[in-house]
Amino acid sequence: MSFGNLKNAAAYFALRAKTARKPEIKRRFQRMATFYDRVASILPKFPEGYKQPEHGYSSRLQDRAEECRAIAECCDDETCRRRLLELAEEYKRSGDQLCETDRES
Repeated sequence: MSFGNLKNAAAYFALRAKTARKPEIKRRFQRMATFYDRVASILPKFPEGYKQPEHGYSSRLQDRAEECRAIAECCDDETCRRRLLELAEEYKRSGDQLCETDRES
């Protein structure tokens, strides 16, 4: 999935929050939507030359973590950079949990 810009990423996660069945997942998507919306007000698009990953669902969360880390490198605002790195860690944890669940299945 390619968002094109950070506002589109915010809209995507807001939509996912509306359709999520589990409250925990709904809250996570809402946090991501709010976060991307805030970042979009500071950095309206992905960094120049950044190639968004195009992989299967199993690696998307890991890709998002990497994406957040890459954007964090471009941010001058310390609060924004810290929040991006926190979000990257949350994506990584979620991806690790998903991989663990897949292995147990």
